[in-house]
Amino acid sequence: MATNLTVKKGQCINVGICNNANAKIEIEVQLGENFVCPICHSNLVEIKEKPFPWAIIIIAASVIGLAGIGFGLWKLGVFEFKPSLEAIQMAPSTLTLGEIGDSQEITASSVPENTKMTLVWESSDPAVATVENGKVTATGEGETVVQATSGKITASVTVIVTLPVKLKELQLLPAECTLTVGESGDMFVKTVPDDYNIENLTWKSSNTSVATVTDGNIEAKEEGESIIEVKDVGGQSATALVKVVKKTEKANDDGQKKTLTELKFPYGTYTGDIKNGKANGVGVLVYTKAQRISEHDPKNRVAEPGDRVSGIFENNNVTTAKWYDKNGKLKESIIIGSTGLSGSTGS
Repeated sequence: MATNLTVKKGQCINVGICNNANAKIEIEVQLGENFVCPICHSNLVEIKEKPFPWAIIIIAASVIGLAGIGFGLWKLGVFEFKPSLEAIQMAPSTLTLGEIGDSQEITASSVPENTKMTLVWESSDPAVATVENGKVTATGEGETVVQATSGKITASVTVIVTLPVKLKELQLLPAECTLTVGESGDMFVKTVPDDYNIENLTWKSSNTSVATVTDGNIEAKEEGESIIEVKDVGGQSATALVKVVKKTEKANDDGQKKTLTELKFPYGTYTGDIKNGKANGVGVLVYTKAQRISEHDPKNRVAEPGDRVSGIFENNNVTTAKWYDKNGKLKESIIIGSTGLSGSTGS
């Protein structure tokens, strides 16, 4: 900004008397002339111009320029502004596998989102499961921890491998039974180990015109014989013979090789195989009072009056059976075993 060096600027301070002072008028006086107010002739107070702030403008321009350069480089992809990694999120938090060779992916995401991370994966027990780039593969039964690390940040997932119970022995009871046309009856499986899941078994009748089978329930259709087969996914099987006769031909002992005998308990009546004075074998227990299903039952299930349990008994305790309510509706298929180590299947 240019400055006139031939004049001086001043202001009259004779306020209340001089109009120039009252109006705060800037008065220009040529160099060499008296530096007084032209109205009241009082001395003027010189007004000095402030220097232009070149330094501030230069600094501001430099900052703006650098910012513009940085923005331009960022837009061109020369460099990026990225926050540092704070955490790693893993999903799922717990992983369960059911067969050796089964695999599943674990996903890992950065916090904040899109933060750069280089992950190193590790399993605490490769004998249970291995991991490669987030893919977990079961190698054996047990539990292990899969961990992902990027720098000093880590996250982990618990991996559980639970292998299915393998069937060692399979038996179908009774081995032979006789039904009259139109009747129905139940066959039961006895497995080793006791806790084998019988829902994995499939049932088949060799002659469906004589008898059909659904989950162990036999429906007698017409006179004749049929072989009932039960098989597991591994190929093990067991068979039993079903004879269907006319009602007038049915033997008094229901065609079974063992004579059915009755036992009276304070809570109900048992009809079936008896050995050493106790319910041992195939039989039916009808409850007259509320009673725990078995002294070995880990779930402490209680049968109500009118309920019926039909299956395999050992020393007065049911081990494998079907549990019906007083109206004959199936409540549950139960597998308890002789030691109570196994559970039950749904109805």
